[in-house]
Amino acid sequence: MVTINLRDLDNLFMNIPGLGPSIFRRMIPATKGLMTSIDKKARAIFPRHAFYDTVSVTLATKQFAPDSVKAIIGPEAYPLDKEFQLQIKRSPNLRDTTKLAFYKYNERYNFWYLMETRFSEDYITMQSNTLGTFITRRDTTPPTLNNPRLYRRTDGQWLIYFDADDDLSGIDPDRSLITVNGLKGIAEYEPEDNRLVYYYPDFDPPSTMDIRAIIYDRMGNKTEKLLQIGK
Repeated sequence: MVTINLRDLDNLFMNIPGLGPSIFRRMIPATKGLMTSIDKKARAIFPRHAFYDTVSVTLATKQFAPDSVKAIIGPEAYPLDKEFQLQIKRSPNLRDTTKLAFYKYNERYNFWYLMETRFSEDYITMQSNTLGTFITRRDTTPPTLNNPRLYRRTDGQWLIYFDADDDLSGIDPDRSLITVNGLKGIAEYEPEDNRLVYYYPDFDPPSTMDIRAIIYDRMGNKTEKLLQIGK
């Protein structure tokens, strides 16, 4: 069995399952890097010192539908010190880009990460600080918000916790609004616990709390709820 060290290869053609033929190209830290797919419909642009070492990487893409494109830039194990840019030729049949963006899937945590994505007349452009597999998806589903409950920290500060989740673009706490008996608090999101937190300085919870919550995800989908809890 022959072991191939991708760091030592340049212009190596390989067939990637599910995507087809691709080519590995050498990237040198001290110079800018440009890599194109075999069909010339996609290119990845790396700034100087994006990579820590001289490596060989590949770019392969596949179009499943006008709004569904998959791109592999890898191997994913190579770390980056700077962001790179991916540009993919936009399908002429892609007219509606509403709530559409690139996402990277994390298999370990079963989580989709929203990537910075822009659309021009000719290209879909994505920025990323990691290599990996990226797929365009359209997020039209609003986030969920349930189970409000009162909690007191060890410093005496009262908080209200909510179970909050969004399966794709993620909760946007900066746009979200929570009021308790008319008091507008600060909405803080704790993604590791899928939890939204209502914080108001010197909050002294009354016996009955009427809650109005308006929650957004990062694609602008909105959930609005009226809830009530007691102390």
